[in-house]
Amino acid sequence: MKLNYFNSKYDNLITYDKVNGKNTFINAQDAKTDGVEFEVGRQFNDNWSIRATSNWLNAKDSDGEKVSATADNISTLELNYDDNDINGYSAKLWNSWVSNYHYANENYDYNTLNFVVNKKFAFDDGRTGRVYAGVDNIGDKKIGDIYLEGRIWRVGAEITF
Repeated sequence: MKLNYFNSKYDNLITYDKVNGKNTFINAQDAKTDGVEFEVGRQFNDNWSIRATSNWLNAKDSDGEKVSATADNISTLELNYDDNDINGYSAKLWNSWVSNYHYANENYDYNTLNFVVNKKFAFDDGRTGRVYAGVDNIGDKKIGDIYLEGRIWRVGAEITF
């Protein structure tokens, strides 16, 4: 289990918002954020685990207004599998819930279900890597104002040196 508190002050914070009907980057001037991050997890056996996280954020600009493109809360619940073989497989299924995502003077609530599978590998010189395939936003949720554009399929490769 983890519990963290944070408090940050920003000079010239760059965020984005809708200005004159167009999405644009803006300077939030002096901004202040504080929040709490909480995580709890459980290992069921050598291969399976579950983890829940929740992040509460209070982000205000110098005028006391909520900073655009921030959410009051983002929580996740994830189920993980790992065969613990350096050349094996792992997978993750997770759902994210977003509450009061502030953009263009509106607040949005939404959730997305996501999945990824990894094929891990190791090189003789100690480097490691993976190839992966996944889908974000399995339910195809769409909210155009905040760039939630529906289901996203992804494949890729990663090597650690």
